[in-house]
Amino acid sequence: MHREILSILFPTLFCIVLPSQVLLMYMIQYYSPNFLNNLKSILRCNCVMQFITLFIACSLQTRQVSNLTPIEIWCYGYVKHFDPTILYSFYFLSQSTTLASVLLIFLTIYLKFDAVRNMNKSSNQKYIVTFILIIPVVVVTGLTIQVFLPIICYLPMFIYLFIVIETKVESLFEQYFIGVFSTFPSLLDSYITLYSVKTYRKQIKIAFKLEKAEQPIQVAAIASQM
Repeated sequence: MHREILSILFPTLFCIVLPSQVLLMYMIQYYSPNFLNNLKSILRCNCVMQFITLFIACSLQTRQVSNLTPIEIWCYGYVKHFDPTILYSFYFLSQSTTLASVLLIFLTIYLKFDAVRNMNKSSNQKYIVTFILIIPVVVVTGLTIQVFLPIICYLPMFIYLFIVIETKVESLFEQYFIGVFSTFPSLLDSYITLYSVKTYRKQIKIAFKLEKAEQPIQVAAIASQM
């Protein structure tokens, strides 16, 4: 039953995430506002890391049998007939890209602090802005949600995993779905970025004719008529 669900769920996730990641890469390249100049490379790398994580997860469709010692990783995906060394290498790569993606997201906090430090404001104003940045309850921005997204997605499942490992109780939900939870940030992160960055959101609205594109003012033509 679990295998049948995952055989449908993983391709569905891939079809949902791939267009958003491609669109986000395009937006980052051509429509990023000035304040995101320092973040463009990080956003690009994060897109690549999340795509690799999702692609490998969909290809492997692993089952992590955590109640055994040592823990065993079983593969039911499209590449299940590959050599076990290759499969484990793919699994290790997916864990590495997941960790890299989390670190890149947290790196945005440092860059926000760096932007505050370089602001042309008084010390009191800098302290106020810094306080707002580190207290997400005060101002919930897209970047704040992205920073806490890995914690929300990973922490409950890994607490559950720790309990399973300690108690040696077999849990089919944990075995089959821990790989799915690792893909949730890639599912949500790109849509959060596309919505929270104003220029990206505006271009999407223009594409769907929900908003009119701004017409450039022909300054030279107006000046010649005066």
